[in-house]
Amino acid sequence: MPASVEAVIKAADSAKPAALARTIDAYADDFPHEVGWATRAQARALLQQLFIAIDLACRDESKPARRRFGLN
Repeated sequence: MPASVEAVIKAADSAKPAALARTIDAYADDFPHEVGWATRAQARALLQQLFIAIDLACRDESKPARRRFGLN
């Protein structure tokens, strides 16, 4: 499923993934523990895969995500 989510996000108008990335960043700033939980091993497998797939797919590949998944 994460691959299909990534494909949908990458196929969208470029403004939408950028807006989604800003939303995820704002959520991470406001709720760092929840985002950390959702991207670490203790998260349910589907939630972890889905959140990471969405976060990575909406970003420019030349710019890394601000978070290092599983290490925050």
